[in-house]
Amino acid sequence: MDEKVFAGKYRVVRELSADATGRTWLAVAPDGDQVVVKVIHPPDAATAELIEHDVDLASGIRHDSLPAILEWGHDDGDLFVVREYVGGNDLKTELALQDRFAPATVARYGSQAAEALAQLHARGLMHGNVRTANLLRMPSDEVKLVGSGLGARDAAPVRMLGLPASDAWYLAPERVEGEPPSVASDIYALGAVLYELLAGRPPFEGDSAATVADHQLHAMPEPLAELAPDIPPALDAVVMRALEKAPEERWHSAEEMKAALDAVVRAESPLPAAASEPAAKSRAGLWTAVAVVVVLVALGAAWALGLFGGGGIAVPDVVGKSLPEARAAVVAAGLNVGAVTYSGVSEPGIADGLVARQTPVAGAKAAAAATVDLVLAGREMLSVPDVSGITEAQAVVLLDKVGLTVGSVSSVPTTAVSAGVVTSQTPEQGAQAAKGSAVDLWVAQAPLGVAVPDVSGLRQAAANTALVNAGFVTKIVPQASSSIASGIVIDQNPSAGVTAQAGATVTIRVSTGAATTIVPNVVGKTQADAVNVLTAAGFLSTVTLQTGGGTVGDVVAQSPASGTKAATGSTVVITVVK
Repeated sequence: MDEKVFAGKYRVVRELSADATGRTWLAVAPDGDQVVVKVIHPPDAATAELIEHDVDLASGIRHDSLPAILEWGHDDGDLFVVREYVGGNDLKTELALQDRFAPATVARYGSQAAEALAQLHARGLMHGNVRTANLLRMPSDEVKLVGSGLGARDAAPVRMLGLPASDAWYLAPERVEGEPPSVASDIYALGAVLYELLAGRPPFEGDSAATVADHQLHAMPEPLAELAPDIPPALDAVVMRALEKAPEERWHSAEEMKAALDAVVRAESPLPAAASEPAAKSRAGLWTAVAVVVVLVALGAAWALGLFGGGGIAVPDVVGKSLPEARAAVVAAGLNVGAVTYSGVSEPGIADGLVARQTPVAGAKAAAAATVDLVLAGREMLSVPDVSGITEAQAVVLLDKVGLTVGSVSSVPTTAVSAGVVTSQTPEQGAQAAKGSAVDLWVAQAPLGVAVPDVSGLRQAAANTALVNAGFVTKIVPQASSSIASGIVIDQNPSAGVTAQAGATVTIRVSTGAATTIVPNVVGKTQADAVNVLTAAGFLSTVTLQTGGGTVGDVVAQSPASGTKAATGSTVVITVVK
C-alpha cells in the first residue's frame, strides 16, 4: 500500500470524511503535529476559481474562534487546503451526553460562534453550514466553528427528496427556496443551533428533510419558555429574533447578534433594538419599547444568577453516577460541569468510571451556571484509534495524541503492504483502554531471503512441489530436447542455491522430448533437389543407388515415407537411379 503524501510533506494518517465536494484527511506535518487536509474537486473552472479566491481570503484569518488555514495549493491537479487540527468533542456529541446545555453556557458559546461568523462575513465569506456538529468544544471550554463551505454561493435549490431530516434542521426559509448562503441565512442557522442547545432538540423536526423544510417555510417554533422555563427572557429574545422568517427581521449582522449575546452573558447591557421602528411611531413609544427590553434583560440576569431562589442553586448529589448521568443532573440544576479528572485508583464502594467526588459538595449553594468539578474512580478509559494501514512512526504520534503509548512491536514478513506499515494492533480499534496504557503493534517487514532449491533433472510435478514448498512461484517454459526425456526439467532461473525473496518467481524449462517434423515428398526429384528439400525441412539425407527403374539421377524411393513424422535432425534415405 503506497503512502499518501500531500505537497511532499503532509503524510496521511486516515480519511476523515468524503462528500460531493471532495475528501478530508487527517495527516501529520513534518513537525509531528496533526493537520486536516481537505481535497476539493470543483465541478468546473469557474467554481474552482471562486473556491481559490475564498481560500485565499480565509487563509488570512487568525482568530481563536476559527481553525487557521496553514497552507493551500495544487497537488496532481487537485486543490488542497491544510488547516490546523482541532481536538475536542463537537456540540452534537456533547448534547447527546447531557440532553441540553445551561442557558449561560449557550449564550457564551453563541457569542463565540457569532464572532467566528463575523470574521468570515467581514471578508465577504459565507459559512453556509453552521450546525452543532461543526462547533467543537475545546478543553478550555470555548468553541471553534469548523466546516466552512469555501465557495458557498451556490444558488441551486436544495434537493430534499430522500435526504434525512437533519439536512434541513438549520436551513433558513430562503435557502429552502433555493437562495444562496448569506449573512442572514448564517444567522438563522446559528439561531437554530442555539435553540437546539437550549431545548435539546432543533426548532423543527420531521421524518424527512422535505417535511422539516416545509416547517422552515410555514411553521413557528415552539416557544423556548414552554420547553425550558429556566431560559432567561433576554436569551429567548436573541434566539427567536435570529429565527425570524424574513431575513430583514433577523439580526442585521453577526456582530449585532454577538453584542446581544454578550449582554446576556454579562447581564448588564440591554439588547439592541429588535428592529427598526417605522418613522410614524412616537418618540414616547420608542422609549417604552427600550424600557421593556431593559427590564427583560434585568429580569433575565436575576433569573440566571438565582436571585429569585434565595441564596443560589443547591448543587445536586452526583456521587456514584456515570459521567453522562452526572452531566444531565448538573445541567438540569442550572449549573455546568467543570473539570473532569480521574482518581487513578479504585475507590471503595464506587465502580471504576463512576463519580467518586464532586466540588462543590452535594447541597452546597452555587450561582447559576457555576461549574461543578468531578473526580471519577479509577483510570480514564479511552477509545483506541485505528492505526492499521499507517506507518509505525505515524502510529506513535497518533497514539500519543489520544493519551496512549506503543507497547511491543512485532515484525510480520509480508509483501501485501509496504515495509514499516502497521498490519494489526492489540487492543483493536474502538476497544476501551486506560489512559497511558500500551497498544501492541504488528509491523510489515520485507520477507527474508530463501535459497532456491535445485530442481534440474526432476520431473515437472516434483520440481513444482519443491519450489512451492520453499515459498516460490513456478513459471514453466516448454522446450524440445533430443537429449532430455519429455517432462524432465532441463534447467532453472535463478540457479540452485541463489538467495531470493520468498514469493519470487523461478522459471524452469521443461523438455517436451525431441521435436518432430513431417517428412516431405522428394520422389521424382533429382538427387540434388531432394537433398535441398530435406535439408530445408531439418533432415539429414543418405543416398543409395539402384540400376534401372527410372530416369538416371532421379529419386525413385525414400524412407521414411513422405507425410510421416520423424525426429527433427534424423536421416531420410533416398534411392537414386544410376
